[in-house]
Amino acid sequence: MQGFKLNQNQVLRQEQVLTASQIQSLDLLMAPVLELQAKINHELETNPILEVEQEKPADLEEVSTDAEEEPEESKEEKVLAETGKIEAEHFSEDDNETLFEKNDMFVSSGNRSNSSGFTDEEKREYFFNSIIDKQSIEDDLKIQLSCLDINDEQKKQCELIIGCLDEQGFFRSSLADLAVIAGADLEEMEKSLKIVKSLDPAGVGARNIKECLFLQLERKTENSVILTRIVEYHLEDIAANRLPQMAKALNLSIEEVKNAIAEIKKLNPYPYARIQSEDESIFIIPEVKIDKYNGNYVAVIDREYQPRLRLSKKYIDMLQNPGLAKETRDYIKEKILSANNIIRSLEQRQSTIKKIADVIVDTQYDFMGKGSLYLKPLTMKHVADKIGVHETTVSRAVANKYAETPQGIFPLKYFFSAGFQLADGELVASKGVMERIKNIIDSEDPASPYSDDDISKMLKESGIPIARRTVAKYREELNIPSSRLRKEYG
Repeated sequence: MQGFKLNQNQVLRQEQVLTASQIQSLDLLMAPVLELQAKINHELETNPILEVEQEKPADLEEVSTDAEEEPEESKEEKVLAETGKIEAEHFSEDDNETLFEKNDMFVSSGNRSNSSGFTDEEKREYFFNSIIDKQSIEDDLKIQLSCLDINDEQKKQCELIIGCLDEQGFFRSSLADLAVIAGADLEEMEKSLKIVKSLDPAGVGARNIKECLFLQLERKTENSVILTRIVEYHLEDIAANRLPQMAKALNLSIEEVKNAIAEIKKLNPYPYARIQSEDESIFIIPEVKIDKYNGNYVAVIDREYQPRLRLSKKYIDMLQNPGLAKETRDYIKEKILSANNIIRSLEQRQSTIKKIADVIVDTQYDFMGKGSLYLKPLTMKHVADKIGVHETTVSRAVANKYAETPQGIFPLKYFFSAGFQLADGELVASKGVMERIKNIIDSEDPASPYSDDDISKMLKESGIPIARRTVAKYREELNIPSSRLRKEYG
């Protein structure tokens, strides 16, 4: 048997390892406004050196005292000079160039005074107090149960069934298994399921879409027979827009079939869908505001929702005390470095987003005044080269960020798109081409819609060289059905 040997070898290689401060800086760069606020609040709670700088009243800002005090900045500079060795361990010269500003930043840019007269803290408190917990659909169903004249056992069985409804409101579990859990027979569970199906929204507790539609039709009085036949036998015909075949099978006119389909489309195929869409609240706070100033479009970072941070003067003064215990001194130094990292990272975050926004304004200048048809091609690599950062940094910076423009509020990612070169040499973004496709389809005759090939030829005639398969791809991205499904029968 051949023996095994253990050998030790030395290998020299270079690896790039992110420091904790770099990871924190990237984390702050990616965070949207509300998440950023939560991170800042966490730092304020865990680091006593950090504090929020309160805005001074306008009538006090001009008041000066006769006492000659040492400027606050110079004290901070002394403290950081004293802790320089520790800082050098955390940040190399390259780190400072890529992640932080070269000059020392002790105060982060934050809220400015506002005309409403509310302080920043009052505005944040009002904002978060305005967010309330919404009652879940499951809770609403249980409240409806409590209003019914049913015994405790039935109520228990119904609540068990409600707990097994999926995210769309369908019951897809095994009724037999639930009967075992509830200690009831299958017939009792069937009765309890029927009770659940009688609750609102109509269709809840159904096992599939067809049953869901039937449950809703049971509550209608007009044309229920025709609508029931269509749901039972012709759902696939509706999906394929085969109206003539349906009219022949049902012995109805095309117009009568269209009216019946319009009624069916008013039904909700997914019981929870409409309620969830109404209940979901999406809070979007644009970080970038783009508007005209002195005749030119300018990007401004909205700092209203970011508190103004600074190092605590109290702890800086403590370090000047020669009698301070070593453990306390080391603790304060560590927290000062951590606080300074946060402040610098926030400044770098705003600086990066501002530079990206400036490139967007410069490239998409026509869009700001004229709309989506005038979007120009723009890639993250192009922006990265312009501002001197890596492409991934641009990707992180624009993630979950929004801009308020003269055309509305858009994600920053909206402005990045590949594009086409027109016959006259002008560039147009893919989103601009998609907008043109949408406009063509909106203007078509519904009785004779344009095919993808027709649209391709029309775009080529206007100077946009685009293949039929590309038109089909963009049309699908716009959630527009094919010409066969768009055709309307008279």
